[in-house]
Amino acid sequence: MNIEVGKIYKHYKGKLIKVICIGLNSDTKEEMIAIEELEESQGYPKGQIWFRNTKDFFDEVNSNGQKYRFEIYN
Repeated sequence: MNIEVGKIYKHYKGKLIKVICIGLNSDTKEEMIAIEELEESQGYPKGQIWFRNTKDFFDEVNSNGQKYRFEIYN
């Protein structure tokens, strides 16, 4: 599966995020993804930016009717 920059994804817990960009960790060279919260969630404001390992983006979770941690939102 490919991560699409600029697209909106739904986290399996229900929150919506937007993929900002994909880059590399400067120390480990591990591929990372920058995502933006599109709504307030768990005390974090709308617009909060997070960085995750791209390898974790499509982890299988099979929870709340969703197979992967993040799925593209229509």
